[in-house]
Amino acid sequence: MDAMEWVVRTANALGIDCDIERRAAFTYGTEQAEIDPIRAEVDAAREAGLPATFVTQTGLPVEISGAIRVDDQVQFHPRRFLLGLAEDFVRAGGRIVEQTRVVDLAVHSHGVRTADGHTITASEVVVTTQFPIIDRLKVFTRMTPRREFVVAAPLPLERDPDGMYITPAGYSFGPDGSVPGWAAAAHRDRRAYASRRRLGRRPPAATDCLDPGSVSGRCDRLPVGRSGQRHHGRSALCRPS
Repeated sequence: MDAMEWVVRTANALGIDCDIERRAAFTYGTEQAEIDPIRAEVDAAREAGLPATFVTQTGLPVEISGAIRVDDQVQFHPRRFLLGLAEDFVRAGGRIVEQTRVVDLAVHSHGVRTADGHTITASEVVVTTQFPIIDRLKVFTRMTPRREFVVAAPLPLERDPDGMYITPAGYSFGPDGSVPGWAAAAHRDRRAYASRRRLGRRPPAATDCLDPGSVSGRCDRLPVGRSGQRHHGRSALCRPS
């Protein structure tokens, strides 16, 4: 909640136009087996001080078994927000270096070493690459990539579901990604995609963007990079014991 309000305060203070809107957020299920976990999530959210409620009706064009609703959440355009932060950083005297590959930490000189042999010094270094590029703990041996898809499209006002939606499995539309190169997983996701289209979970005909991307997670399902993301191990090297 504090991080969400920080985004709002920062955008207002810097005059960043990033389409900030206050909306209700829903985590919904469509199967009866999902009701108890969702109710448990509602109880946990209330104990944490969140204004969470259990509901059985949403603005989605499909029937749901139940959902957790949290009011007064925030959605915004992340790229516009980040561009505004970058502009303010440069105005304050900062420097942004792009197209520069970092290959190692320069511990003794307090900075990072680049692929072309240069050293960039800094008082502090924060690695935010999701997949660890500086991996002294050998975490890469316990990670697996996943292919995820994002669909962007204009939506008529009368079809606005009036909220932000995600399922306990982590998707708001379409299948839950697949492991690159695994034909069986891709086939499974195509079947899931087709079944969800039959349920009415499909974007408008004119899509602005279909963006495939890759994320990484631990095969033992412990979070790396994105908190709480679940991934399933599929190799002998990293299968959870």
